[in-house]
Amino acid sequence: MQVNLPFAIGADYEIFEYQLEIKEDKIKNYDSYSYHKETEFLGLLSDSIELIFNYDTLEIVVLSFKHITEKILQITKGNIYCSLGESKPQIHKNLDIEVYVLDEELELWYIYNPSEYTLEIRYGNKKLLREIPL
Repeated sequence: MQVNLPFAIGADYEIFEYQLEIKEDKIKNYDSYSYHKETEFLGLLSDSIELIFNYDTLEIVVLSFKHITEKILQITKGNIYCSLGESKPQIHKNLDIEVYVLDEELELWYIYNPSEYTLEIRYGNKKLLREIPL
């Protein structure tokens, strides 16, 4: 099963370097950048994008969406489910989290905050995903 991800994990920094702005690092020894080019995922335009690199290799992508309605949430969740199948649901504080396995090394995290109507989709190296604060 596959989902069309907007950024390929393992991509080289040079592909994106002119659209990036340095951010505070979320993971020690990894470089975080804001990506400033309009990007769509599952029919939604992201409000912000963070790309996290280890040296010059893309390891993690964080797509953030604001003002998500319940209807849009159900549609995007359904699209991901149709593409990736079952998830491992988790609850963390007031967040609803669905974890999807992409392959042996990669996961996609679907993180919804119902009190703020925000959605964050993170994907990449599963060990590194656990190091990013929720």
